Amino acid sequence: LGHRMIANTSPGAEEVDEDDVHTIVGVVETIKQNELTTSEHSGAYYFSARQRPFRGLDLVVRSGAETPALTPLLRDALGRIDPELPLYGVRTMESRVSESLSSERSAMVLLLVFAGVALLLAVVGIYGMLAYSVAQRRRELGIRMAMGSGPDGIFRLVVLEGARLTGAGLVLGGGAALLLVRSIRSLLYGVAPTDPAVLAGVALLLAAVAAVACAVPAYRAMRTDPVTALTEA
Repeated sequence: LGHRMIANTSPGAEEVDEDDVHTIVGVVETIKQNELTTSEHSGAYYFSARQRPFRGLDLVVRSGAETPALTPLLRDALGRIDPELPLYGVRTMESRVSESLSSERSAMVLLLVFAGVALLLAVVGIYGMLAYSVAQRRRELGIRMAMGSGPDGIFRLVVLEGARLTGAGLVLGGGAALLLVRSIRSLLYGVAPTDPAVLAGVALLLAAVAAVACAVPAYRAMRTDPVTALTEA
Protein backbone atom coordinates (compact mmCIF):
# COMPACT_ATOMS: atom_id res chain seq x y z
CA LEU A 1 0.00 0.00 0.00
CA GLY A 2 1.13 3.54 -0.68
CA HIS A 3 3.36 2.50 -3.59
CA ARG A 4 2.97 4.17 -6.95
CA MET A 5 2.07 2.28 -10.10
CA ILE A 6 2.57 3.36 -13.70
CA ALA A 7 -0.12 2.14 -16.13
CA ASN A 8 -0.21 2.08 -19.93
CA THR A 9 3.51 2.88 -20.26
CA SER A 10 6.11 0.73 -21.97
CA PRO A 11 9.12 -0.32 -19.85
CA GLY A 12 12.09 2.05 -20.11
CA ALA A 13 10.04 5.01 -21.31
CA GLU A 14 11.79 8.31 -20.63
CA GLU A 15 8.63 10.38 -20.33
CA VAL A 16 5.70 9.37 -18.17
CA ASP A 17 2.35 11.10 -18.27
CA GLU A 18 1.28 12.09 -14.77
CA ASP A 19 -2.22 10.79 -15.54
CA ASP A 20 -0.75 7.30 -15.87
CA VAL A 21 0.73 7.33 -12.36
CA HIS A 22 -1.52 6.00 -9.61
CA THR A 23 -1.16 5.35 -5.89
CA ILE A 24 -2.15 1.90 -4.61
CA VAL A 25 -4.72 2.33 -1.84
CA GLY A 26 -5.90 -1.26 -1.45
CA VAL A 27 -5.42 -4.85 -2.56
CA VAL A 28 -8.34 -7.25 -2.95
CA GLU A 29 -8.37 -11.04 -3.00
CA THR A 30 -8.02 -12.98 -6.23
CA ILE A 31 -11.33 -13.13 -8.10
CA LYS A 32 -12.78 -14.53 -11.30
CA GLN A 33 -13.03 -11.40 -13.40
CA ASN A 34 -14.86 -12.48 -16.56
CA GLU A 35 -15.14 -16.27 -16.54
CA LEU A 36 -14.97 -19.01 -13.96
CA THR A 37 -12.26 -20.69 -16.02
CA THR A 38 -10.01 -17.63 -15.86
CA SER A 39 -6.58 -18.27 -14.35
CA GLU A 40 -6.32 -17.48 -10.65
CA HIS A 41 -3.23 -15.36 -11.35
CA SER A 42 -4.81 -13.02 -13.91
CA GLY A 43 -4.43 -9.42 -12.77
CA ALA A 44 -7.09 -6.72 -12.53
CA TYR A 45 -6.77 -3.05 -11.61
CA TYR A 46 -9.64 -0.92 -10.36
CA PHE A 47 -9.71 2.86 -10.65
CA SER A 48 -12.15 5.30 -9.11
CA ALA A 49 -14.82 6.75 -11.36
CA ARG A 50 -13.35 10.22 -10.81
CA GLN A 51 -10.04 9.09 -12.29
CA ARG A 52 -11.44 7.09 -15.17
CA PRO A 53 -15.13 7.70 -15.85
CA PHE A 54 -17.00 4.81 -17.44
CA ARG A 55 -19.90 5.01 -19.84
CA GLY A 56 -21.54 2.04 -18.21
CA LEU A 57 -21.44 0.47 -14.76
CA ASP A 58 -22.45 -2.92 -13.40
CA LEU A 59 -24.53 -2.99 -10.23
CA VAL A 60 -24.56 -6.09 -8.02
CA VAL A 61 -27.67 -6.48 -5.85
CA ARG A 62 -28.31 -9.12 -3.20
CA SER A 63 -32.03 -9.87 -3.05
CA GLY A 64 -34.40 -12.75 -2.47
CA ALA A 65 -36.81 -11.47 -5.13
CA GLU A 66 -37.04 -12.96 -8.60
CA THR A 67 -35.66 -11.02 -11.56
CA PRO A 68 -39.08 -9.91 -12.98
CA ALA A 69 -40.10 -8.49 -9.59
CA LEU A 70 -36.68 -6.98 -8.88
CA THR A 71 -36.33 -5.01 -12.12
CA PRO A 72 -39.00 -2.34 -11.39
CA LEU A 73 -37.68 -1.93 -7.84
CA LEU A 74 -34.18 -1.27 -9.16
CA ARG A 75 -35.50 1.12 -11.79
CA ASP A 76 -37.40 3.10 -9.13
CA ALA A 77 -34.33 3.24 -6.87
CA LEU A 78 -32.12 4.52 -9.71
CA GLY A 79 -34.82 6.97 -10.76
CA ARG A 80 -34.72 8.60 -7.34
CA ILE A 81 -30.96 9.16 -7.80
CA ASP A 82 -31.07 10.26 -11.43
CA PRO A 83 -34.19 9.88 -13.62
CA GLU A 84 -32.02 9.75 -16.73
CA LEU A 85 -29.98 6.72 -15.63
CA PRO A 86 -30.87 3.76 -17.91
CA LEU A 87 -31.21 0.24 -16.50
CA TYR A 88 -30.72 -2.75 -18.76
CA GLY A 89 -29.36 -6.29 -18.77
CA VAL A 90 -30.83 -7.34 -15.41
CA ARG A 91 -29.88 -10.98 -14.87
CA THR A 92 -29.40 -13.35 -11.99
CA MET A 93 -25.94 -14.55 -11.01
CA GLU A 94 -27.05 -18.09 -11.84
CA SER A 95 -27.80 -17.09 -15.45
CA ARG A 96 -24.47 -15.24 -15.71
CA VAL A 97 -22.56 -18.28 -14.48
CA SER A 98 -24.53 -20.60 -16.77
CA GLU A 99 -23.83 -18.37 -19.76
CA SER A 100 -20.09 -18.19 -19.00
CA LEU A 101 -19.91 -21.99 -18.90
CA SER A 102 -22.08 -22.66 -21.97
CA SER A 103 -19.22 -23.62 -24.29
CA GLU A 104 -17.57 -25.80 -21.64
CA ARG A 105 -20.92 -27.46 -20.89
CA SER A 106 -21.48 -28.29 -24.56
CA ALA A 107 -18.03 -29.84 -24.82
CA MET A 108 -18.57 -31.86 -21.64
CA VAL A 109 -21.93 -33.16 -22.90
CA LEU A 110 -20.20 -34.33 -26.08
CA LEU A 111 -17.46 -36.01 -24.04
CA LEU A 112 -20.07 -37.69 -21.82
CA VAL A 113 -21.81 -39.09 -24.90
CA PHE A 114 -18.55 -40.54 -26.18
CA ALA A 115 -17.74 -41.86 -22.71
CA GLY A 116 -21.15 -43.54 -22.51
CA VAL A 117 -20.66 -45.18 -25.90
CA ALA A 118 -17.17 -46.35 -24.86
CA LEU A 119 -18.56 -47.77 -21.62
CA LEU A 120 -21.31 -49.61 -23.51
CA LEU A 121 -18.77 -51.09 -25.93
CA ALA A 122 -16.60 -52.19 -23.00
CA VAL A 123 -19.54 -53.92 -21.32
CA VAL A 124 -20.58 -55.65 -24.54
CA GLY A 125 -16.97 -56.69 -25.16
CA ILE A 126 -16.50 -58.20 -21.69
CA TYR A 127 -19.84 -59.98 -21.87
CA GLY A 128 -19.18 -61.34 -25.35
CA MET A 129 -15.69 -62.54 -24.50
CA LEU A 130 -16.80 -64.33 -21.34
CA ALA A 131 -19.86 -65.82 -23.04
CA TYR A 132 -17.65 -67.16 -25.83
CA SER A 133 -15.14 -68.49 -23.28
CA VAL A 134 -17.90 -70.29 -21.37
CA ALA A 135 -19.25 -71.82 -24.58
CA GLN A 136 -15.77 -73.05 -25.56
CA ARG A 137 -15.12 -74.49 -22.09
CA ARG A 138 -18.37 -76.38 -21.63
CA ARG A 139 -16.55 -79.73 -21.59
CA GLU A 140 -14.04 -78.43 -19.03
CA LEU A 141 -16.83 -77.04 -16.87
CA GLY A 142 -18.71 -80.33 -17.15
CA ILE A 143 -15.62 -82.29 -16.03
CA ARG A 144 -15.07 -79.90 -13.12
CA MET A 145 -18.65 -80.34 -11.97
CA ALA A 146 -18.46 -84.12 -12.43
CA MET A 147 -15.31 -84.14 -10.28
CA GLY A 148 -17.14 -82.39 -7.47
CA SER A 149 -16.85 -78.68 -8.20
CA GLY A 150 -20.08 -76.99 -7.16
CA PRO A 151 -21.99 -74.21 -8.91
CA ASP A 152 -20.36 -71.62 -6.63
CA GLY A 153 -16.90 -72.73 -7.73
CA ILE A 154 -17.85 -72.49 -11.40
CA PHE A 155 -19.32 -69.03 -10.79
CA ARG A 156 -16.13 -67.84 -9.10
CA LEU A 157 -14.00 -69.31 -11.91
CA VAL A 158 -15.77 -67.29 -14.59
CA VAL A 159 -15.99 -64.12 -12.48
CA LEU A 160 -12.26 -64.25 -11.72
CA GLU A 161 -11.51 -64.52 -15.42
CA GLY A 162 -13.60 -61.42 -16.03
CA ALA A 163 -11.96 -59.68 -13.06
CA ARG A 164 -8.52 -60.21 -14.58
CA LEU A 165 -9.68 -58.63 -17.83
CA THR A 166 -11.28 -55.74 -15.94
CA GLY A 167 -8.20 -55.18 -13.81
CA ALA A 168 -5.92 -55.08 -16.83
CA GLY A 169 -8.27 -52.65 -18.53
CA LEU A 170 -8.40 -50.37 -15.48
CA VAL A 171 -4.62 -50.28 -15.18
CA LEU A 172 -4.04 -49.55 -18.86
CA GLY A 173 -6.97 -47.14 -19.09
CA GLY A 174 -5.97 -45.36 -15.88
CA GLY A 175 -2.45 -44.81 -17.17
CA ALA A 176 -3.76 -43.44 -20.47
CA ALA A 177 -6.23 -41.21 -18.61
CA LEU A 178 -3.47 -39.68 -16.48
CA LEU A 179 -1.58 -38.83 -19.66
CA LEU A 180 -4.56 -37.37 -21.52
CA VAL A 181 -6.64 -35.81 -18.73
CA ARG A 182 -4.62 -32.58 -18.74
CA SER A 183 -5.91 -31.87 -22.24
CA ILE A 184 -9.39 -31.20 -20.79
CA ARG A 185 -8.13 -28.93 -17.99
CA SER A 186 -9.85 -25.93 -19.61
CA LEU A 187 -13.23 -27.71 -19.36
CA LEU A 188 -12.97 -28.30 -15.62
CA TYR A 189 -13.95 -25.91 -12.84
CA GLY A 190 -13.54 -26.48 -9.13
CA VAL A 191 -11.85 -29.85 -9.59
CA ALA A 192 -8.30 -30.84 -10.49
CA PRO A 193 -7.70 -33.02 -13.57
CA THR A 194 -6.14 -35.70 -11.34
CA ASP A 195 -8.54 -35.41 -8.41
CA PRO A 196 -8.23 -38.71 -6.46
CA ALA A 197 -11.92 -38.82 -5.53
CA VAL A 198 -13.02 -38.45 -9.16
CA LEU A 199 -10.55 -41.04 -10.44
CA ALA A 200 -11.54 -43.48 -7.69
CA GLY A 201 -15.24 -42.93 -8.40
CA VAL A 202 -14.79 -43.59 -12.11
CA ALA A 203 -12.76 -46.73 -11.39
CA LEU A 204 -15.46 -48.02 -9.02
CA LEU A 205 -18.17 -47.29 -11.59
CA LEU A 206 -16.29 -49.18 -14.30
CA ALA A 207 -15.63 -52.08 -11.93
CA ALA A 208 -19.32 -52.25 -10.96
CA VAL A 209 -20.47 -52.23 -14.59
CA ALA A 210 -17.88 -54.88 -15.47
CA ALA A 211 -19.07 -57.02 -12.55
CA VAL A 212 -22.59 -56.99 -13.95
CA ALA A 213 -21.24 -57.94 -17.38
CA CYS A 214 -19.32 -60.85 -15.81
CA ALA A 215 -22.24 -62.05 -13.69
CA VAL A 216 -24.48 -63.09 -16.59
CA PRO A 217 -22.05 -65.55 -18.27
CA ALA A 218 -20.97 -66.79 -14.83
CA TYR A 219 -24.58 -67.47 -13.87
CA ARG A 220 -25.14 -69.41 -17.08
CA ALA A 221 -21.93 -71.37 -16.51
CA MET A 222 -22.94 -72.43 -12.99
CA ARG A 223 -26.21 -73.83 -14.37
CA THR A 224 -24.37 -76.09 -16.80
CA ASP A 225 -25.54 -79.72 -16.65
CA PRO A 226 -22.35 -81.85 -16.48
CA VAL A 227 -23.98 -84.84 -18.20
CA THR A 228 -25.25 -82.71 -21.07
CA ALA A 229 -21.92 -80.91 -21.39
CA LEU A 230 -19.93 -84.16 -21.53
CA THR A 231 -22.39 -85.74 -23.96
CA GLU A 232 -22.24 -82.74 -26.31
CA ALA A 233 -18.44 -82.77 -26.11
